[in-house]
Amino acid sequence: MYQPSNTIQGLMDLPELRKQNLASLSVVNVAKATRMYKDNCATVSPDAAAIEFYAMNHAVSVVLKNFTKNEPLPDWAVKVVKQYVDILRAQTLRNFHYMMCIITREARHLKVPDTGNKSVISKWVIENYGLEMWEFLKTNATSGNESFAVSEYCLNPPNVSVGMYVSAITHIFNNGKWSGGYGGKPWGNISQTVQNMIEGKYSLEMMVDTAYTLAHNNGPMYNKGMMYDAYTSKFIQILDIQRSGQIPEWIFEYALPATIKPEVKVCLEQVKKNVPGAFGPYMSWIKVEASGSVKKYPVEVGAEKIKHKVPDAPVLQTFNGKTAKLVGSWSVTPGQTVTIVERIK
Repeated sequence: MYQPSNTIQGLMDLPELRKQNLASLSVVNVAKATRMYKDNCATVSPDAAAIEFYAMNHAVSVVLKNFTKNEPLPDWAVKVVKQYVDILRAQTLRNFHYMMCIITREARHLKVPDTGNKSVISKWVIENYGLEMWEFLKTNATSGNESFAVSEYCLNPPNVSVGMYVSAITHIFNNGKWSGGYGGKPWGNISQTVQNMIEGKYSLEMMVDTAYTLAHNNGPMYNKGMMYDAYTSKFIQILDIQRSGQIPEWIFEYALPATIKPEVKVCLEQVKKNVPGAFGPYMSWIKVEASGSVKKYPVEVGAEKIKHKVPDAPVLQTFNGKTAKLVGSWSVTPGQTVTIVERIK
């Protein structure tokens, strides 16, 4: 059924937002698409890409909350939706092809035992995905460096479905033998994210949302070259701010970063103008820490308390076994003072 593109229902019907089972696609064709994308794309900053995705995702969430699914959206909301779709489409392609390359490249660190095809891991792969899949993994692990691994995936992948290809790699990450700092469960999580999208458990949007939070044994996964510049020291901070739901407030208050598309800030300004209260009055580092941030921000919190006159949190204690807060003190006589506490229900 046709849905007008200027409605929320039209947005929700886009393939990037729908879960689709792609597992039966041939990995030969997928690898060909990866090769073409990899050979023709410029690298981008993962920091800026994450900010753009989360900022526009937040903006679209405001639109979703303020309009019914079939009513025509006003022009400003249509522009917000279109900008998000453009960013999402670009980021789904880049993240997918990047992750296909890096899980293949990391799989080369699998420890292939001397027993070869008689090992437990090889026996499982052969029984479930065929000898050709195991021979590809074994060749990757014993014969090549990182460039070889990606080249073999792009030019000579096994003749299996993409679902089988990624599922086999997920399995060896979770069950194979690895040297310290390589492969293992963290890489299983990265491979599983791709697998979830391919099997229709995640939409492409969900895959991108999850991708920015993924880390291997030594930090966020965006440090492997190929399609992305390396992430900076600000990347964890970006995720901390996103966890507190304040990427738009951060952009407004700090005018950062200069590398994001100017259209993103224009869209945020339109949301702020047309939906009063959609964003907080200012960027709160106290809220960032309260949301469970990975890093701590004592300097920023201190500056926030002064700038916005934020009172210190009440000092908590117990009184007769109940939690209470300290609200003041009273001098009974000179040199004799008692504290005043208030019970917290």
